Amino acid sequence: MNETTKKNDSYGKSRDIILDIQKRIKNLIHVDFDILDFNLPGHVEPGVAYIEGKSANRLIVILRGCGCEWAQKDEGGCVMCGHLSGSSKGQAIPDYQLKNQFEKAIDGFDFSDCPMLCLYNGGSFLNEREISPSLRRYMLQRVNDIPHIERLIIESRTEFITDDILDEIEEIMTDTVVEIGVGVETSNELLRDLVLNKGVTTEDLEIAGSRFRNREKIKMLAYILVNPPFLTEAEAIEDAVASLEFAHKIGARIASLEAVSIQHLTLVSFLAEAGFYKPPWIWSMFEIVKKSVHLDLDLRIGGFEFFPIPKEFTSNCRDCDEEMVRRINLFNMTNDLGVISDCKCPSNCDLMWKKDLQKVDGRDIIARISTIFDRIDVESVLERLKNSVHL
Repeated sequence: MNETTKKNDSYGKSRDIILDIQKRIKNLIHVDFDILDFNLPGHVEPGVAYIEGKSANRLIVILRGCGCEWAQKDEGGCVMCGHLSGSSKGQAIPDYQLKNQFEKAIDGFDFSDCPMLCLYNGGSFLNEREISPSLRRYMLQRVNDIPHIERLIIESRTEFITDDILDEIEEIMTDTVVEIGVGVETSNELLRDLVLNKGVTTEDLEIAGSRFRNREKIKMLAYILVNPPFLTEAEAIEDAVASLEFAHKIGARIASLEAVSIQHLTLVSFLAEAGFYKPPWIWSMFEIVKKSVHLDLDLRIGGFEFFPIPKEFTSNCRDCDEEMVRRINLFNMTNDLGVISDCKCPSNCDLMWKKDLQKVDGRDIIARISTIFDRIDVESVLERLKNSVHL
C-alpha cells in the first residue's frame, strides 16, 4: 500500500471510525460459561467435496476454542468474521477439553465413505496460543491414523505458517494430504487493510505462499472474499477475479470463493442492520467462477460453513435459492462448469442482478466510507444489535 495513502487524513479518519465501531461491537459479545459446554464441539456437519477428480463426502468439525488471537486484539478482528461469538473470547481452554471436543466429533463416525475432514477452531490451528503444540500433534497423528481419511483441511493466519511447522506436518501426515486455508480475501491491499481490517499485508501472503512450493502433500487453500463492504456488485466480481489470479500467482493451487454472510455482532452485521450492506447474489458467485476457469486452480464455492451460523447468506430469490444451492453443492462435487452455466430462475431474478451490475459509484472507497457512516445513527444501530437475538 502506498505510504501516502496510509498517512492521508481521510484514510486515518475512516480507519478510526471502523475500528471504534468494531471495538464497540466486540464489547457486546458475551460468553455464558454456565451454559456453554467446552467439552463439546461447536459444530459438526457432513458435507460434500471434490478430491482429485472425484466426488466425495466430508465431515466438518468446528472446535469451540479460545477464539482468534487477532480478533481479541484491541484493534484487531476481521469485519466480516463472527467466530469470536462462538468462542471463550480469550479465556484459555484446557487441552483436555479441546481433546474431548475433537474425540466426540470423530469417535464413532464412519469415515469409510468420507475421505475428507475439515478441522477448524474458529481461528488459527497453527497458532500455539490457540492450539498447543502437543495437542496439535496429537490431533494430526490421530487423523493420519484413520485409514480412510485422504485429506485434512485446517486454517491459519500467515504469521503462523513457518517452514518448521510445515515440516512437522509432513513428518506426521504421511498418509494424508493437508490443505491449509489462508484468508487471502482480496488482492487489493487498501480493501484488505482498511475495509476488512485483516492485519495481513501482500508481502505476508507472498511469503506464506512461497512456503508451500515444492511440497507435495501440503497445499495452500486460498479463501477469496466475495463482496467486501462498500463495493458495488460489479466491483465485487472484478475484485474476486483479480484476487483469484493473485492467489494463483503466490502459490495457491486450491481456492474457495467465500461470499460475505451476515454473521452476528460483526461490522458487516452493523452495516446490514443500518441498511448499507447485503450479501452478494449467487449469480455473482457463478460469474466469478466462469471468469476464472482458465486458472490452474481447484476452485470451490464456499461461504456456508460458519459457527455461529450466520443470519443471512449469499442468495438470489425465494423462487430459485434452493435450486441454486443444490447447483453449488453439485459443482463442488463435480467441478463441472456446466452445472452452473445453464441456471434459470422462474421469476427471472437474474434481470434484477443484471440491473445491479449496472450501478456505478464514482467515489473512492475512503469517500464512500465517510459518506455512509455520516448517514448512520451509530448509537441506535448498536442498540438494535445489542438487543437482537441470534440462534
